Amino acid sequence: RVGSLQWFRLPEEDWDDLLGRFKASGLNTVDMYVPWCNIEPRREGEFDELVIKAMCRFLDLVSKYKLWVYFRPGPYICDEFDAGGVPAWLLKISRGRDDDGQDEKVII
Repeated sequence: RVGSLQWFRLPEEDWDDLLGRFKASGLNTVDMYVPWCNIEPRREGEFDELVIKAMCRFLDLVSKYKLWVYFRPGPYICDEFDAGGVPAWLLKISRGRDDDGQDEKVII
């Protein structure tokens, strides 16, 4: 009994009420997307701590209602996002092989 709740698209003040409704309706699992483009939006290795902290608060609320989580991190989460949730900076990087057959990162 799973329901999807796209936490990153909803005002945080609505989460508690919505999760309570999930539980009351008999659902026991929250399907939770985690868009990579929100977590690491600007460049490789630079994380948005506000988004990560918000995600942790959402998970704390899920725990409060004793719900399971079907955790669905990127890279590709759905076609509703540009590039499926893959961050734009990644689309500018190509991985190729050098003359020795070793992987190399090439910025396009």
